[in-house]
Amino acid sequence: MTLKPDPRSGGRRITIPALAPVAGLIGVALVAVPAQADAGCIPPGSTVCTDRTGSGAGVVIHATNNGPAVWTVRASSTAGGAETEIFRRVTADIDTYPTIVHPDGGFRFYRMCATNPRTDEFRMVVIFNMTGKDPAGQAGVGPHTAVLTPQ
Repeated sequence: MTLKPDPRSGGRRITIPALAPVAGLIGVALVAVPAQADAGCIPPGSTVCTDRTGSGAGVVIHATNNGPAVWTVRASSTAGGAETEIFRRVTADIDTYPTIVHPDGGFRFYRMCATNPRTDEFRMVVIFNMTGKDPAGQAGVGPHTAVLTPQ
């Protein structure tokens, strides 16, 4: 797009590139961003989990939802190892910030999950987080995961 000469510019034309192609590229980039597995609507029978948090002193959890969910915390001795369920609660919210520690102690990799137990069309809105209690712990280990039922 070219604007008319501005008398203050000494008669030079000012050219401004059209922003539509740039806006289009930004829109495509935003659509291509993967969804997070720990905040959003999940269909009945689906499960979403956080990434892993490594800690030698357990994790603090918090969760909120628009209906009862099955909340679990799983732990493993290695970052990609087999997980054991060490906490389970069926409720809408976990707002007391409990600390969950593996019964055998030691450094573990924890993952928190939410399952929508409903069988009707109700899509749950879940928001949850997990924080390591160990200052030497590792957060953000591995991907967020989801096992979603057909919509």
